[in-house]
Amino acid sequence: MKELYSKIILFISILSFVFSCTNDSNKSETVDLEEFLPQAKKEYNYKEDTVVQTEEHIPDSIELFIQSRISNSVFVQKEQLSNNKHFPDRLDFQQKYYHELTVDSVLYELAIWEFEDSLHTVNAFYNWMDCFGEKCKSLRIGESKWMYKGAFQLFVGDTKLIYIATKNNLNQLLWSDLFEPEIKQKWNYSLYQPLNRKVKWLELKEKDLVTAQ
Repeated sequence: MKELYSKIILFISILSFVFSCTNDSNKSETVDLEEFLPQAKKEYNYKEDTVVQTEEHIPDSIELFIQSRISNSVFVQKEQLSNNKHFPDRLDFQQKYYHELTVDSVLYELAIWEFEDSLHTVNAFYNWMDCFGEKCKSLRIGESKWMYKGAFQLFVGDTKLIYIATKNNLNQLLWSDLFEPEIKQKWNYSLYQPLNRKVKWLELKEKDLVTAQ
């Protein structure tokens, strides 16, 4: 009996030893892969992959029209525009085009307002003549008067007001030819002020022409 007990003890001891060796072996096989992988020494620069997106400039119909007629016209980018305010901006217009451009090294300001009908256009024009420019000067129909420190040209149609101004000499024929009335009609009113001189009325309605005389 004693001998059997001793064998049992020996068998348990052998099992314990085998189990202990197996655990040690498993522990030794646990490996941290990061120890073998190469470590990056350079920080990644995300700016190198950043795509710089610039807003594409899409010319409007007026810009395309002028560029097709005046090859040396250069338009000022929208973010650089001074975008001066004028009296018709306060009124009920349907569409406005505003540009600044150079032609033959002369900087021009161009503003075009489109109205619903002739009644709205005439109303805007008459109100503008009552308060024209920064100093809000008034000008009667047909009156010759200095209005602007510079030169300007103004066309009045049935549904449009077209205003061109510059601090330099204005090429009056250039703009008159460019904005020639449709179907060879006349403008209802056409004003031109040379550089630092008095306004000239190039076109007037017949009833206004009689009154002006």
